[in-house]
Amino acid sequence: MGVNPEKGQVIHIRNQQRRRCPSALTVCENTMEYVSNYKYLGCWVNEFISNEKTVESLTAAAGRSFGRIVNIFKRMGDMGYETFHTLYQSYILPVANYAAGSGVSKITQHPRFYRIA
Repeated sequence: MGVNPEKGQVIHIRNQQRRRCPSALTVCENTMEYVSNYKYLGCWVNEFISNEKTVESLTAAAGRSFGRIVNIFKRMGDMGYETFHTLYQSYILPVANYAAGSGVSKITQHPRFYRIA
């Protein structure tokens, strides 16, 4: 098994009261770097299992999608509710559904979500 020491990293999932493991992890004679955050499939995992950074990242993506809808609205002039609803379902709901399905619990109850919803 080969490990790329430049890309390989270690995250120590732990309770906030516990200290990070003082031992270095060595794989195939390469010492791995400890990190506090790691992005995996669009979601941020941190050493304390907090989802704040993921919520921030995904709501920013949904905000950019909402900006697209606003630009379309400005270009088209007045659009009806059905058109707006279709654009909302096409651009924003996929981001929210991805967040909900990726382990970000209760994203729709997060205050940042309502800035774009």
